[in-house]
Amino acid sequence: MRSAGGFSLIELLVAVAIALTVLGAASFVLTHQLGYGQRLLSETRLHAQAGTLLERMTRDLRRTGYREHEQASADFDLRLPATDCVLYSYDRYADGVASANERFGFKWQRVDGVGVLRMRKSGAGLTDCAEGSWETLSDPASIEVTSLEFVALDQACYDAASAARRPCPQHAGAGERLLVRRELEVRLRAQDRARTLPPVALAARVALPVAPLLPE
Repeated sequence: MRSAGGFSLIELLVAVAIALTVLGAASFVLTHQLGYGQRLLSETRLHAQAGTLLERMTRDLRRTGYREHEQASADFDLRLPATDCVLYSYDRYADGVASANERFGFKWQRVDGVGVLRMRKSGAGLTDCAEGSWETLSDPASIEVTSLEFVALDQACYDAASAARRPCPQHAGAGERLLVRRELEVRLRAQDRARTLPPVALAARVALPVAPLLPE
């Protein structure tokens, strides 16, 4: 008699073993891809947060020294009291007078054990980074600003009449009309709070507005 067709028990066990192996491999690949995708999303979010902070600083710093007319207050200027702090001012109200809420700044500070980026909303002058009204820009729950640095780069002075470049004195002399052009580099490093992602290091150059060099 002809034996009935079908699979033996051993063949069924082998088929099940192969299927389980394939299923396990597929599950591993899927889990790995999901984990990689989540990590990539977290890295992108960290870069975006750090980039937003850097862009906020550079956008406002580009207004430094703006004055409605040449004889405006000499207080419309920029100072670097520390490597991780910049104080600056501009003629927001176009009245030629530097008031407290026209003096701004950015600085790195450790708050409750977490490094943050802070912005000054008002202040009495441009020399003391501890003075004034400050607010925190970064979100300490998700990102830690590990370092912040402001570096003065090129400074050039030009004669307003001839446009000839010349050395920059501390103040314009009597009868001199000099224009000063300056550049600043902002360097920011950040890390996610869990410290599971690679740190982010960003930098940007800021060309400050050309401004008259005022007499003493």
